[in-house]
Amino acid sequence: MVAGGDPVSPVLRFGREGAEGELAVDVDRLVSSRLLIQAESGGGKSWMIRYLLEETHGRLPHVLFDVEGEFASLRERYPYVLVSATEGEGDLPARPGTAKALCRRLSELGASAILDLFDLDEDDQQRFVRLFLEELLSLPRSMWGPRLVVVDEAERLAPERSASGASAAINSLVKRGRKRGLGAVLAVQRLSDLDKGAAGGLQNKLIGLTTLDTDVRRAGDALGFDRSGRAALQELPPGHFFAFGPAIPAKGVVLVRSGDVSTTHGEGRTVRRSRRPRPEALAEVLQKLAASLPEEEPDDAGAERPASTDAEVERLRRELASAEAAAGYAGDRSRWFEEENGRLRAAMEEARGYADELVARLGVPEKPAGAPERAEPAEDAAPPAPEPESRAEGALPPARRRILKALKDLEDLGVRSLPRNNLAVFAGQGPRSSAFRDHLAALNAAGLITYPSGGVVALTASGRAEAPRDGRAAPRTVGDLHRAWYAHLQDASARIVAALVERHPNSLSREELAHAAGQSDRSSAFRDRLAELRALGLVEYPRPGRAKASVLLFPEGLR
Repeated sequence: MVAGGDPVSPVLRFGREGAEGELAVDVDRLVSSRLLIQAESGGGKSWMIRYLLEETHGRLPHVLFDVEGEFASLRERYPYVLVSATEGEGDLPARPGTAKALCRRLSELGASAILDLFDLDEDDQQRFVRLFLEELLSLPRSMWGPRLVVVDEAERLAPERSASGASAAINSLVKRGRKRGLGAVLAVQRLSDLDKGAAGGLQNKLIGLTTLDTDVRRAGDALGFDRSGRAALQELPPGHFFAFGPAIPAKGVVLVRSGDVSTTHGEGRTVRRSRRPRPEALAEVLQKLAASLPEEEPDDAGAERPASTDAEVERLRRELASAEAAAGYAGDRSRWFEEENGRLRAAMEEARGYADELVARLGVPEKPAGAPERAEPAEDAAPPAPEPESRAEGALPPARRRILKALKDLEDLGVRSLPRNNLAVFAGQGPRSSAFRDHLAALNAAGLITYPSGGVVALTASGRAEAPRDGRAAPRTVGDLHRAWYAHLQDASARIVAALVERHPNSLSREELAHAAGQSDRSSAFRDRLAELRALGLVEYPRPGRAKASVLLFPEGLR
């Protein structure tokens, strides 16, 4: 239908009267109803962002979160404040510690800004976006007003499969921004990677080239396309988009294309920012910004704190330093806290195993996962039917059948007992899920499993007889186990585990591990991930400052 281009597709115009062959978008409605722009690499997503900003500049202020450093060339014609994470390449530095103050000052001055975050690491990008948006949504009513807030590569900041540091802030922008005049524009390459909560609040859609099956299905659902319509998504030429929404003056879905741009459009950072002079129109704005921004401020900057608190903090710091020195951790507070926190979480996990065992032995009935609270029966209600006595194979819930099957499959390989966390991933369930704990307690109460020791699970003779013989086989190799764990971990955590697995049985320093996992050893998020992995039993510390894959990842009986 559209292969090779469609010369009669109207050109979108933003905020201007559309001439013949053009389709005029109502910018006021666009701000209040928000916009999604989606196209794969080479499909014209970045061009459409540039076109939108050029078309609407001067009509309302813009804030652009530029994750890939592509848009500084807008300054060739338009007076944007350039905030950059690269030293010497912007008007102001992009630092998470000044994100809140920067947001407030830009809003007070009514200035448009490009926030180039390319040279921040992933954790600092998330933190900068979170702090900036939180401040933007907290501004007083006197500072509310129309503003486009464009987030490029939004799926990296608000991913679907895992919560990031900026996910909640971007969801809040979409859901709460309208009353404040904030028009959210989220641009993505893959719709299936974007948080569904954020995507669902974007009422206007521009859907461009889409080839991967999962994205085609989701985009097709958003557009209301049948199979032939979805096939058209895979044939769209660059710059063409299927469009619909309350701000687009067309009945149903219409095929449109972007117009020409007047600034240099390059791939990534191929056009160096040093060639883009500071616009003279910004001189006064930049002077005011530079004079009012602090060097750095913490996340909770501005909160009042009594003077006595400072003295107490200093006293505690001195005591902590003494304790660290005695324990051999002087000069590395973060490591001490990380490892102590990991030990505490591991102990709590083990305690849960003992608690489940105790509950089962005492015969305390467990409330099934997701069961509603007990309600008083109506006076004329019939008495409930008794529970069936039989425990035929089909009578067990599927999740419990998978647990029994996983234990039986592994027992056949010579693994007669299994730590709870490994059992969870073998059975396709969440290691930290309360539902998983409920299933274990119910199976134990029914006499189908037992706890040979705290946190370790094994089949009883009854459980062995009850275990299903059909269905999907549990993992049978160490590699299967590792892949099952990776599927249950966030991507960054999975990379840490993979780095340790690759070097097993050797240990790595924190710096070596961070480098191997493509992360920063100075990042608090990296330390949190290590602590969480230790709490799950996947990481152990053979000696202070050295991490290795635990025996949980290399159980006896698996090859």
